[in-house]
Amino acid sequence: MTRALTGSALTGRDSLLTLATQAIETLLTAVPGEGSVAATLAHLMRLDGVLLGALPPPGGEPVVTVVDGWLRGSPTASFRYSLSGTPCDVTVRRGWCVHPQGAAQAFPDDKDLSEHEIEGYAGRVLHDRSGAPRGLLVALSCEPLDDVHTLRQILTLFAPLALAELDHRQNQLEGLPVTGEGGVDALTGLGNRAALYDELRSLADHPPGSLALAVLDINHFHEINEQLGHGAGDETLQSVASRLRQWHAPPATSRAYRLGGDEFVVLCQVDPGLACDWTSLFEGLVGRLNEPMQASGHALSLTLSVGVAVGPVPGDPVDTLLWRADQAKRLARERGRSVVLHTHDEARTPKRRDLSLRADIRQAVAQQQFVLRYQPKVCPRHRTVVGLEALIRWPHPVTGREVQPAEFIPFIETTAYIHPVTQWVLNRALADLASLPEHPALSVAVNISAKNLLDERLVPKVAEALDRTGVAAHRLELELTESSFLSSPRFAREQIEALAELGVRVSIDDFGTGFSSLSYLQDLPVHAIKVDQIFVRPLLDTPRSATIARAAVDLAHALGMQAVAEGVESLELIEPLAAMGYDALQGFAIARPAALHDALAAAQAWSQTNPLRIA
Repeated sequence: MTRALTGSALTGRDSLLTLATQAIETLLTAVPGEGSVAATLAHLMRLDGVLLGALPPPGGEPVVTVVDGWLRGSPTASFRYSLSGTPCDVTVRRGWCVHPQGAAQAFPDDKDLSEHEIEGYAGRVLHDRSGAPRGLLVALSCEPLDDVHTLRQILTLFAPLALAELDHRQNQLEGLPVTGEGGVDALTGLGNRAALYDELRSLADHPPGSLALAVLDINHFHEINEQLGHGAGDETLQSVASRLRQWHAPPATSRAYRLGGDEFVVLCQVDPGLACDWTSLFEGLVGRLNEPMQASGHALSLTLSVGVAVGPVPGDPVDTLLWRADQAKRLARERGRSVVLHTHDEARTPKRRDLSLRADIRQAVAQQQFVLRYQPKVCPRHRTVVGLEALIRWPHPVTGREVQPAEFIPFIETTAYIHPVTQWVLNRALADLASLPEHPALSVAVNISAKNLLDERLVPKVAEALDRTGVAAHRLELELTESSFLSSPRFAREQIEALAELGVRVSIDDFGTGFSSLSYLQDLPVHAIKVDQIFVRPLLDTPRSATIARAAVDLAHALGMQAVAEGVESLELIEPLAAMGYDALQGFAIARPAALHDALAAAQAWSQTNPLRIA
């Protein structure tokens, strides 16, 4: 069965009937141009991607124009791709093409399949009333398609609506101004990524400091789609695009682009020699976009995260300015600020060594070159080891040095590699814990990123790993940072509640450093908060740090949670933290990260001077 009914009691004819009924209900209420056929089908069948594309006319270039797409939980902007070497080429020739598994391996020339880790593919041709092929409807899954028959039936049911939607979207495209082949975003009429790159190439010789590129993301945009529907989401994007077109900020001139989803770019230019306060300028733009707007009859007030980079920088590639602005945007989101400006010195272009390192990371993922190190967490009152935190490390096969996480984790978190790497860490940590039957009360903590939390496959994957290793769910703890909740709080809440129902414990890592209100702690089934080391290390020297550390314990206990102190690097900190009521301590003063048995041995050695009993 496709993942819509994974774990369901429905099978065979009953499952098909259930899905068919849902599909028919959807079709009866659907109107072309309102919402997204791709999104509707993806949600109905729990697919990772759905594409609706227009085929070229007879004799035309063998290129598909995607007019409606949904990929990994987000809409895609209109784009074109060549049929050559893709399963879509087989679909066009045969009318149908299904690869239940191994799609990326079967079509190695289709880089998009491998990039998005596509395992299952199903596509059918859409014919008009004369029988002529007009388009393609494609379903994509990162897991094998178990019930191809059901999926084919659902695609057939959706074919008429998909064809009507194709006509509607093509009419929209034809009504837009043309700025070069493929240069216009279908939804908003702004320039797309190709148009942006063309513009950046044309400005590459301009004086340094005369350009500023801003990348803008709408915070919590998923909630608009989830609560008001995709039609409201499209209206919101169109309203933002309209305000970007109308925005004027002398002395700069500006052009706006949409890269896809809720991501926009504004490129500003000033005459050589003119000074410009770019931060103030873009804060003014954010203020304009913060003003209330209407979408499907609802008043909305948007907040945004904006990263700005100034250039051009002689000798840098054309997309460097965009890369630097994107890094600044990530900082803006993490710090809870609307605008972050990065100069060339603050956000350097990756050098050749960095690019080589990234290539090595890809090989490391494929060959599983990583290892785990463990750092104990101890209870200061009972003198017991209560848990271990699993920390990923990478012994480089060529240089021999252990590459620090700060050098490779940020890159992995921005790619699809984060999912297989996290799965490997989870599997390895649980297997190691299962190998310690003499410590039945010991738990293990695994860090997961925001991308992991927003992966709808997270909970079943965790359940599968627990079943395979035989580890009780309460012995697994997943550590999240506060920033993990920002992009989609509603879905993040659902995931955490599902993990709690499974019996898995969830803790908030680096507590006190993220941008979020304390309100989420009242409602979420959080087991513990880990107070960040910036409040723990200066405990004895800074009264304010001591006050914050004590307040964090009181808050945690008042909410029925445990409090863990990170960064305990001095023995002198242990007694004050224990007196404050901390439930667990972790840091170099107790044990450094080490291999599994070495970590336990280090805890035992520490117990010789601080009587310690391992649970």
